[in-house]
Amino acid sequence: MKRTLKAIAVVAVLGIVAAACGGDNGGTDQGSDTGTPSAAADLSGGTLRMAQLADVTAAFDPQKEYYSVTWEYYRCCLARMLMSYQGVPTDEGGTEIFPDLAASEPTVSDDGLTWTYSIKPGINYGDPFTDVEITAGDFIRAMERTANSKANVGGYSFYYSVIKGFDDFAGGEADTIAGMTAVDDHTLQIEVTAPTADLSYRLAMPTAAPIPPNGDAPLGAAQGHDKNYGRFLVSSGPYEFEGADALDFSVPAGDQTEVAGYVPGRSIVLVRNPSWDPATDELRKAYPDRIEVSIGGDNNDLYNQVKANALDFVVDGAVPPETIREYSTNPDLQSKINVHASDALRYISFNLLVPPFDDIHVRKAFNWALDKAGMRQLRGGETTGEIAGHIMVNSLQNNLLVDYDPYATPNAAGDIAQAMEEMKQSRLRARTSLP
Repeated sequence: MKRTLKAIAVVAVLGIVAAACGGDNGGTDQGSDTGTPSAAADLSGGTLRMAQLADVTAAFDPQKEYYSVTWEYYRCCLARMLMSYQGVPTDEGGTEIFPDLAASEPTVSDDGLTWTYSIKPGINYGDPFTDVEITAGDFIRAMERTANSKANVGGYSFYYSVIKGFDDFAGGEADTIAGMTAVDDHTLQIEVTAPTADLSYRLAMPTAAPIPPNGDAPLGAAQGHDKNYGRFLVSSGPYEFEGADALDFSVPAGDQTEVAGYVPGRSIVLVRNPSWDPATDELRKAYPDRIEVSIGGDNNDLYNQVKANALDFVVDGAVPPETIREYSTNPDLQSKINVHASDALRYISFNLLVPPFDDIHVRKAFNWALDKAGMRQLRGGETTGEIAGHIMVNSLQNNLLVDYDPYATPNAAGDIAQAMEEMKQSRLRARTSLP
């Protein structure tokens, strides 16, 4: 069953719209990007109040984080890449990438091996590097940290082995990544070892966000922070961690004090990056002035806080089915629901080595008998997602299998007779009462 966005899109918009309509504490409706009510209103200013049950996975270190929630914090707020996304649903172009810090689409050589990116001039970092312009060498520095075996633990450096010399640098066999050249401050050239049509997509991931220089330190502001750069992250996006202006990179890494705006396991506070200029950024609206996120708590309690307008939304919770049903069936609340399907599925898994599921006919019978519509109803109804006919998400296959469903049953309610026919072919037939 295809999930809604992180399984929280429903209440996310419920809370945001409620805050905009009735809140008196600066709650901000960010709905215009996704077609929610109040799109024509002035949405700027105020504080967006969020909550999430669990902390991010790698303490906001871009070379380590491989979690969709953290990646959205980067995309919306903390990090700009050469190319990036608009933050809209798939069917509205959400999988398309656009120039971000790049001034335009890259130029690619006829053989597909050399990519050249022009970088927008005059864009500076957030605190404490507001006087430092983002230049081509900063992206090379990010890739060098991505290749650093001490800094990339648990990360995804394997995506960049296609860059000429990346693995040699990672293995200590070279002092530089041979395939990355800063032609000048605003021109970055990248050579790959084989045609790589999705290179711009790889460079749209957070590990490729620029890292500012810091004296002669090879890794710039990240030098000495192999395990904790997230708490010293220098922003290139519309927001930065509260307290970033107090960071002091002039002292050794061990003597530096981390930002106050991120306390692992407790809270995240983002404030505006004073260097960010909306005129240079067509991908982000950055409506609120401040974003406050509490970490931890009880799932049901957090959604009760959304209903009470004490929170605008919950980032990673599972919307209680009764809440979905309430807002889906109450005419006064239906306008406050906004659902976008994510590229994900919910499924039931089995250990195929353990009887009876080592028998393919038992597995087929289970698929015939499964009441998918009933399971969706238990989750909250049609709002929670579409019923899947196969394991791959249709949007990831350009809908090539959109009509494929080998176990289709009337109203997706299951077919016991068909399941019994399948069971007749199983090894269990002799031990059952099947005719």
